[in-house]
Amino acid sequence: AVLEVVREAILASRPIRFDGNNYDPGWVAEAARRSLPNLANAPAALEELRTPGARELFVRAGVYSEEELLARYHVKVERYVKELLLEAACLRELATTAVLPAALAGQQLLGEAIVAARTAGLSGSAGIERQQVVLQRLADGIGELLAAAAELSRLEQQTGEQERLADRATFVAQRLVPALGHLRTAADELELQVPDCLWPLPKYRELLLLL
Repeated sequence: AVLEVVREAILASRPIRFDGNNYDPGWVAEAARRSLPNLANAPAALEELRTPGARELFVRAGVYSEEELLARYHVKVERYVKELLLEAACLRELATTAVLPAALAGQQLLGEAIVAARTAGLSGSAGIERQQVVLQRLADGIGELLAAAAELSRLEQQTGEQERLADRATFVAQRLVPALGHLRTAADELELQVPDCLWPLPKYRELLLLL
């Protein structure tokens, strides 16, 4: 009897079962082939709570009334927006008060070393030229960090300008979250360039030893 039930469940769930990597881009194409929805972010997923099918299901099953379901939707969406704004503010503060000063100190240290070498008469050395390249890369990284932090701050402000809660959540998912990634990438690049003695945070390789 158990095997018969399992057999029926396997056949019934075949259209939605996927034995591969659900995080792989290949799943997106596979979902489209099966005509399955692919909700790429939290606001899109939460919006499903407001569909007629969801309302009918929850009300018929006695889980929520329509009012309770709508209230749950609003609470979850508002929490999503607030948590992402908090994360953005924390990341921006971390970038500008910890990563940036360390990168500037590293830039100053390298710049002073290059000036000292030139003063000692080594200005024609290939080593000095390579150091100059390293210094330029570090300066470019600092510029990218500052630009990413400024863009994130601008988007944080624009998030609050969205009047409807659903629009605010969509804006966060489509605009703010990618900006978080850009700032994080800029900080990660600087982590690979700033000397350990100046970096105020645990580096990724050090985190392996802290677990």
